[in-house]
Amino acid sequence: MKGESQLVTTLATNLAQRLGSGYVVLPQSHSSGLVGGNPDITVYNSNTNQVVLVEVKGSGLEFELPLATLPVLRRMRELNKELHPKLILITTSRVGLELRDALLHDNVYVLEAETQKNVVEDVAHIIVGPAK
Repeated sequence: MKGESQLVTTLATNLAQRLGSGYVVLPQSHSSGLVGGNPDITVYNSNTNQVVLVEVKGSGLEFELPLATLPVLRRMRELNKELHPKLILITTSRVGLELRDALLHDNVYVLEAETQKNVVEDVAHIIVGPAK
């Protein structure tokens, strides 16, 4: 989706600037498709070796994110389990209660891009804590 890829590009660029040195922000060059595995953005903290996987999904607030998102994220975490990553889902769609509960249970951070005015700051807050 055009808006999704634009959000990934903008987020990766702005997140790299916000996090600064000590962090490497790597956007993926291709979609992970339906099977998962490759996040849209991977963030490495070279000081702590912490890894954060960021996935962007959705097609607008008029749509609800499908429950099929859950196995994709679980597969992504499983394929990257040796990294012990934090997982962040940024969505441009609504998140239903059943999916939100399942994501919470799986320790996936959920950010709704259409309702969050500053997605970059929200992601940075999850990674490093509040801005100083």
